[in-house]
Amino acid sequence: HIIDEASSLYAKYGADDLDMVAGKLGLAVYDLLDAEHLNEVYFPRLGAIVVKPGLPSYLRRFLVGHSLGHHLLHGQQAADYLRFHLRRPATGSDPAGHKMLQLETEADLFAAFLLVPEHRLGPVVKLPWFKQSTDPVLELAIEFQVPPEAMRVRLVYEGCRSLRHQG
Repeated sequence: HIIDEASSLYAKYGADDLDMVAGKLGLAVYDLLDAEHLNEVYFPRLGAIVVKPGLPSYLRRFLVGHSLGHHLLHGQQAADYLRFHLRRPATGSDPAGHKMLQLETEADLFAAFLLVPEHRLGPVVKLPWFKQSTDPVLELAIEFQVPPEAMRVRLVYEGCRSLRHQG
C-alpha cells in the first residue's frame, strides 16, 4: 500500500518539485521552522508542512516527501505528530508511542520510494559498478539527492525484492 501510494504520486507529478506536489495535494510548504530538535513538522489540520530554513536540499526533499507520506497515508492520524516529536527521546514503549513510531517508519518508506522510484533504481542495481561495489549507498544517495538512510532503505528493499523473484 505504501509503495503503491508513492509510485502513484510519482507517476502523476514526479518528484522534482515537491513544493508543487504538496500544492496539488492542498498543502503549503513553509521554510519557517525555528526549533532546536526538529527539522520539519506536518500540520494536517492546517494543511501545512513547515521545514527549518537552510537545510541541505537533499534533506529538505526527503522531509517534504516524508510529510507528503503522512498526508496521504495517515491524514488526521498524524495530528499528534508535534507532541510526539517534542517528547525526547521518542520511544515505542507505550502504545501511543509505538503507533507514532509506526507512522514515522511508514512516512520514511513512502519518501524513500517517492524519491527513489523503482523504475529508476532497478536498472542501476544491474550495472557492473553497482554489483562490484561493497557500499554504493553514498554514491547513490548523491545521485538521487536523498539522505544515505533513505537510500539504504531502498537498497534493502530492492535486495529483498530481488531475492523473492529469484526463487
